Amino acid sequence: MDKKMHILIVDDEQIVRETIERVLRNEGFSVQVAECGNTAVELAKTVEVDVALLDIKMPGIDGIETLVRLKALKPKMSAIMMTGYELPERLEKAFAIGACACLHKPFDIQKLLDIVEGLKNKDEE
Repeated sequence: MDKKMHILIVDDEQIVRETIERVLRNEGFSVQVAECGNTAVELAKTVEVDVALLDIKMPGIDGIETLVRLKALKPKMSAIMMTGYELPERLEKAFAIGACACLHKPFDIQKLLDIVEGLKNKDEE
């Protein structure tokens, strides 16, 4: 049986959250959204999260700290970082913590789908 993948989108920009959510839901994924890191961490305490899409630069706790806290709750969770900025040091840290990819905004939605499908296929092996 095909297990539905649970994806958490964390971005302070509403249009980004809504666009990605709509696309992923249309592809059959279970999707939760959070506008900040703190909300994402609280949400992760009560829902399944297979993949987190994390904006790096957000008010409050940034995407890197959110990743640290989410990984503490969901160690097997995959993480895809998103950014509109050149942040090599922060990306290096995100990959060291366990991020598997980074999408630079604006990104091609097909690239996101390809990464998520790759993670789904990896989980099914």
